Amino acid sequence: MLKKIKNIKLGKFIYYFLSVILIASLVITCFAGSVKTASAAEKQTDVLINEIQYRIDESLKTEGAYLSNGMPLAMSSNPYDYIQNNDEYDKLIALGEESLDDLYELQQDNDKYNSFQRYIIAIAIEDITKTDLKQSEEYFWMDADSFSEKWDDFSTESEEKMMNILNDESLSNDEKIEDICFYGTLANHIDTSKLSDEQMKIVNSAKKDVSDLDRDELVEFSNVN
Repeated sequence: MLKKIKNIKLGKFIYYFLSVILIASLVITCFAGSVKTASAAEKQTDVLINEIQYRIDESLKTEGAYLSNGMPLAMSSNPYDYIQNNDEYDKLIALGEESLDDLYELQQDNDKYNSFQRYIIAIAIEDITKTDLKQSEEYFWMDADSFSEKWDDFSTESEEKMMNILNDESLSNDEKIEDICFYGTLANHIDTSKLSDEQMKIVNSAKKDVSDLDRDELVEFSNVN
């Protein structure tokens, strides 16, 4: 009888022990699954932000280091000065369009980045897509917050706007190409399944310009619709 009781107690102990292990395993698995792995875009953005901060600090500590218009970089209020001759910024741009979704998410992250840093990310998004929203009255942005809003509108509306351009009989083919080029690499996402042969030629010409020209050249060439 005593042996039977011991076996029952041992069985209950093993049952509870295994239940604890199972529950612990489930908790660990769920926790691990909820942890977001940093994307390549986020990792490179962090490296870039650290590099910019290093340049700011060095420009104040070391005479002649990291100058902008003859003054220490840290004195500049122009965010574009902080990415000039910056290899880490070039590496971020080199990640290409595949990084856009991640970059746009990071650009809106007020907890991780301050407004200046988010402005830098906004510049990167425009560089990658070869666009300049400030050329347009409709999509003009002033700061990191307004970029978030304008980019959402711009990217969401781009295909419809480009289709309207293609269907606008008041425009010449050359004008249509210039108008489409305003949308930079987003021109690559036009649904060509319902286009006429003439419209396909226009789209292909625009895509070739987007591919062949660098961002500054394309912005200068394009026409703001």
